[in-house]
Amino acid sequence: MPHIKNVDNHRRLARAIGAALLAAFGLAIYQTIAANDDALGAAAQESVQAFADVMRSRMLIDAIGVGLAAFVAIGFYFLLQPVNALLSLVASALRFLAAVFSGYGIYVANSVIAESSNASTDALGAAINSLNALNFDLFHWGLIASSLGAALSFALLYVGRFVPRLLAGYGVIASIGAVIGASAIYLAPAISEAMFPAYVAANALAYVSLTIWLLVFGVNVEHWIARA
Repeated sequence: MPHIKNVDNHRRLARAIGAALLAAFGLAIYQTIAANDDALGAAAQESVQAFADVMRSRMLIDAIGVGLAAFVAIGFYFLLQPVNALLSLVASALRFLAAVFSGYGIYVANSVIAESSNASTDALGAAINSLNALNFDLFHWGLIASSLGAALSFALLYVGRFVPRLLAGYGVIASIGAVIGASAIYLAPAISEAMFPAYVAANALAYVSLTIWLLVFGVNVEHWIARA
C-alpha cells in the first residue's frame, strides 16, 4: 500500500478508491437489470443449464464485487488513518463484514448449482426460493454493515476535511438513513418499504458524489498532509 506521507501515492490511492467504487456501482446496476431474481426464475423454467449459467454470472459479479469491497475497505483505512486510526480500522472492518456476507452468498449459490443437475423441477424451485430468501437477508445485513462503515468513513472525511464538508456531512446522514431503513425491514417492514426508495436514492447520491469527487479531485492535499 502507498506510504501514508507520500502525496503522489495519496492521490493515486484516492483515485483508485473512486475507480473501485464506480466499478462496484456499475456491477450492482448490471446485476439488478440482467441477473436479478426474475431472470434466475425464468432461466430455471427454461432448463437446468440456463439456470446454472445465470447463477454463474451472478456468482462472478458477486466475486468481483467482494474483491472491490475488500480493496475499498483497505484503501479507506490507509486514506483515513491519519484522522483516527482506530475508527478507520472499525469502518474498514464493517466494510469487510459486508463483503463476508456476499462471499457466503457465493458459497451457497455454488452449492445450489452443484445440486441442480439432479434436482426435480419442484426441488429446484424450492432451492431457488430458499436462496432468494437467504440473499434477501444477506443483502440487508450487508447493507447495514457497509452503511455503518460508510457513515464512519464519511465522518472521518468530514473531520479531516479531506472532501467538502457538505458532501461528507450529507454522506453521514444518507448512510445512517440506510442503516435505519435496512434494519427496519425486520422491526417494522411497512415503514422500511415506505422508506426504501428514499434511502436508496439518498445513499446512491452520496455514493456517486463521493466516487466522482475522489476520481476527479482525490482528497484535499493541504488537510491530508496536515493530518499525516
